[in-house]
Amino acid sequence: MPFRYNIKSYISTLGDNVVESEELISTVFNNDVSKIKPIRECSAKYIVFSEQKDSEGIVFFTNLSYGTSENRVLIEEHCEGDKVGTIIKFSNKIFNCSEEYKEKN
Repeated sequence: MPFRYNIKSYISTLGDNVVESEELISTVFNNDVSKIKPIRECSAKYIVFSEQKDSEGIVFFTNLSYGTSENRVLIEEHCEGDKVGTIIKFSNKIFNCSEEYKEKN
């Protein structure tokens, strides 16, 4: 991001909050929600929209906790000369799901 980000403002539960509302998901993706199914092994939800076939849903990841361990989100300040920005890094381990959902990540 091209600005300094205050880590205290990070909301790790944002994904959970968004997916709890079918109306909000429908608004974000501009399509009515047909089904939301939890995927427990990777803290995600499988969302199918009404205008899609069941096999064309998306995987919406909700566990984006901040921290330094290898399965968390890392937020770093980045400086180049007098310009300051922020880099957000998402661990690949956050997105590990079963083979059934792998192509939909």
